[in-house]
Amino acid sequence: MRTIGFKKCIGWIVVVLPAIVIKIISSNPLWVEHYYSYGLYPVISTTLRFTLGWIPFSMGDIFYITAIVWVSYKIVRLVKRIRRKQFSKLYLYRTLRKMIFVLLTTYVAFYGLWGSITPGRV
Repeated sequence: MRTIGFKKCIGWIVVVLPAIVIKIISSNPLWVEHYYSYGLYPVISTTLRFTLGWIPFSMGDIFYITAIVWVSYKIVRLVKRIRRKQFSKLYLYRTLRKMIFVLLTTYVAFYGLWGSITPGRV
């Protein structure tokens, strides 16, 4: 099996580290309030309002719908291949890895850009 390339490894690090930070910070409401609500979120909010405020619909919704459609498509494709017995362990591994990456990216984007990282909601 081929190893994951350097760029893919960096991509995973860029997605996994924020997910871990979100999980850790969400365990303490004071950290959420201090670091996210009063620190990071005002910068994110102002940037998004400035860059995307002119668009009359939610870009987040488009992003989430696209991710859901893509993951659904991959699941249907995987099930078809399994039923036809046309899949290998490598195909299964790569498909699951891609789906996890997309879901994790969606999780980080939601909680980092638009969501609330309060305890019990992560």
